[in-house]
Amino acid sequence: MSKKTTTFAGFPEQTIRFLTALSRNNNREWFEHNKRSYEDVVVAPAFEFILAFGPRLARISNQFPAIAKQAGGSLGRIHRDMRFSRGKEPYHTHVALHFRHEASTAAGGRKVMPRMSVYFGPDGVRVGAGLWVPDPAALSKVRDAIAGDPAAWKRASRGKRLAERLELTGQQLVRVPTGYPSDHRFAADLRRKQFLVTAEHEVALVHTPEFIDEVELSFRAAKPFVRFLTEALGGEF
Repeated sequence: MSKKTTTFAGFPEQTIRFLTALSRNNNREWFEHNKRSYEDVVVAPAFEFILAFGPRLARISNQFPAIAKQAGGSLGRIHRDMRFSRGKEPYHTHVALHFRHEASTAAGGRKVMPRMSVYFGPDGVRVGAGLWVPDPAALSKVRDAIAGDPAAWKRASRGKRLAERLELTGQQLVRVPTGYPSDHRFAADLRRKQFLVTAEHEVALVHTPEFIDEVELSFRAAKPFVRFLTEALGGEF
């Protein structure tokens, strides 16, 4: 990735228009006919965002590279994985920007580590960070870290800066897993199957220069949270 710092004025209006049209014509024939538009109004500005955001992200942590490509990079694929999809539509109708930990990137995405992400489409914007689909081993490590140092977890997950911008969320089990005290002060977090902090915004934000600033501020607010998860999983932050 180029080290040159660039600016980003926002995604063009045509980006959301394309995604809206795709949601109404979610089939291979329409997409192939409009693939040039996809490259021009989705891929190209997404790469511009990634290149502009890279230096900002490096100042938060140099362990989460911004890679301006799709396969193995920071821009999510437009094609849905039909093996795990309930619907039959072959394409995503949102833009996904993922900034994965270096350890996951080096392992070809096989190592479970936190990531910072941005999703947006016609319905709005979601900025988030954390662990979306941790495996049982990763869950145990995070739970052990919470149970072992609840004060550190409180600082990481309940800090004022984080609470002002992001919401702690994620799917939860009904009961605290075996091996952890049911009356633990963070029992609700020990029940989590996901460890996420997220914020939602109106989609109009993506068309403005403030979009990249908002993403940076959210990731900065999430920094202690992501650091805790990363170190719990044995990674560098």
